[in-house]
Amino acid sequence: MGPEVQELEEARENYVGTKHYVSCTSGTDALLMALMAYDVGPGDAIFTNPFTFIATTEVISFDLFILEDAAQSFGATYNSKTSLQFR
Repeated sequence: MGPEVQELEEARENYVGTKHYVSCTSGTDALLMALMAYDVGPGDAIFTNPFTFIATTEVISFDLFILEDAAQSFGATYNSKTSLQFR
């Protein structure tokens, strides 16, 4: 990142009144940074809205036990089990 980004972050630090301000290039990066700040990782439970943009689930797709959108899975199967029975 160039000096413009550093200048922007410093200006935002002053405007918001915080010690640190980190910019990012996308909403996906922002979601990932929030998860990293809370030390979220494999084995943690994360719940999200099934009616969302794919980036929401992309950042939490590590070591997922299951990812199901029940509203759109009517009649779907996985490992010979029908939807809502993926346990």
